[in-house]
Amino acid sequence: MPTPSRRLTLRDQLGLMLWAAVLVGSALYLTASEPPSSGPRTAACAPADLSSSWELGQGAVGTIYASVTVHKASPGRCSLSGYPALQLRDTSGELPTDEQLGSMRDFGAVATALPHQAKVTLKQGEDASFLVAYSDVPAGTATSCPAASSVKVSLAGRPGSLLVTPSFPVTACSNGWIKVSYFFAGRAPAI
Repeated sequence: MPTPSRRLTLRDQLGLMLWAAVLVGSALYLTASEPPSSGPRTAACAPADLSSSWELGQGAVGTIYASVTVHKASPGRCSLSGYPALQLRDTSGELPTDEQLGSMRDFGAVATALPHQAKVTLKQGEDASFLVAYSDVPAGTATSCPAASSVKVSLAGRPGSLLVTPSFPVTACSNGWIKVSYFFAGRAPAI
């Protein structure tokens, strides 16, 4: 017995064309996002190449927003890519940290305008940043949250880490839940 065929409506056809355009556009963006290098590859930044600072943003409905800026102090070029790994610390050592990778949508309208770069190349005197969000509201039976006096930042593909010391304690509740963005060029906008 033959199977009846379904004719696509104009709406279905337009929907398929839109999805095809999105897929082609995404493929072109990913292909063009990192142009082929005509020279030697840029080495990944080592923690010793960088200094760092913690910039407080804003808080809303129990979520604190901040950014970390790294500054290339040494001569030459190096690159950062992907997401940093964070570990909250206090004076006695490491605190529980539940790091979550976030998209720029997680950090508000200003952040969504930041370009996604597969790799950020820095030369001496230039900056790169990433965004941070965490809850400062105790959950469940907790009445307070651990206070981190510093944050250890590890860079993708490199041993060692940077130690960032905020001017205030980072009180990340819910077992140290903290969301981070990928690296982007320059200093973070006010969020």
